[in-house]
Amino acid sequence: AEFKDVTVTKAGRTLYRSDFAAGATGWETAAGQWTTADDALRQGATDGEAQAFAGDASWSDTTLTLKARKLGGRNGFVVVFQAAPGAVPSRLLLGTNGNTQNLLEVDGQIWSTNLRGEPDFIQTGRWYDVRVELQGASIRCYLDGQVICSAIRRNLQPLYAVAGLDQKTGEVVVMAVNPNGAPTDTTVELQNVETVAPGSREIILTSVSPDDENSFATPMKVSPRAEPVTVAGPKFPYTFPANSLTILRLKTE
Repeated sequence: AEFKDVTVTKAGRTLYRSDFAAGATGWETAAGQWTTADDALRQGATDGEAQAFAGDASWSDTTLTLKARKLGGRNGFVVVFQAAPGAVPSRLLLGTNGNTQNLLEVDGQIWSTNLRGEPDFIQTGRWYDVRVELQGASIRCYLDGQVICSAIRRNLQPLYAVAGLDQKTGEVVVMAVNPNGAPTDTTVELQNVETVAPGSREIILTSVSPDDENSFATPMKVSPRAEPVTVAGPKFPYTFPANSLTILRLKTE
């Protein structure tokens, strides 16, 4: 694919405008084969992970516009935005899944889809006008002036947790959900508990991607894992994995 006329504006003020006639100055590329030609940034390999970034991930309430066209391959092209270092970027995938579908991924989650159902949705060699509008929690994506995907971003908490006492076993049960794409380091503090006895357990349900699911070929790809856990006392550090549901069953005295 290749891209040109990349512009970022905010309240009528231009924050960035590409000039590929002068090369790819200010752009950071990863994988692929990136070159500049005819005032466009071109990616000539079939590497699905090829990426190029410019600008500032902290920009907010902006409008991103660009022209893009497919040069070959099975799918269309991808527009990434708000890609902070170390974080999961948001992506507009145009002509994905065999060039039959548009997807909007926000913070690693699929928020909106636009299913065409027929192949060759993004035509090879044709320039498309792409626009992404960010306003507060709202995201609206346009292709050739038509809205194709939109989403309202939710503010995810680092952790959602609840705790209680199992009267039959005498165990304190802590249940926590980490909806984020990175582990969350915490300190767990049990009130009115003097010691935590041996025999405590952790049960964790997680997977590398929030989109993972089981199938007949891999029926245990997403399944709970139960293991013994040792804690030093009623107050202890604990790391909840990314994209996880964790249940701690703590034997107390």
